[in-house]
Amino acid sequence: MPESAPAEVKFCSRCGTPMVTERRGDRPRRVCPACSYIHFTDPKVGVGVVVLHEGKLLLVRRTMNPERGK
Repeated sequence: MPESAPAEVKFCSRCGTPMVTERRGDRPRRVCPACSYIHFTDPKVGVGVVVLHEGKLLLVRRTMNPERGK
């Protein structure tokens, strides 16, 4: 999608507030000013898993953007 043409989502799918366009990360995105929801036009599949080892919960830190290190 060209950088100058973010998806024309008019209202937030979470709270119904009119969306605005803000620069987030590397491009403009449709963002809800009320609840901070960001509309992504090409969402990716994510996976979650809980790993226990010797009675302890193991955690993984993301190494790729976005949200690297969080």
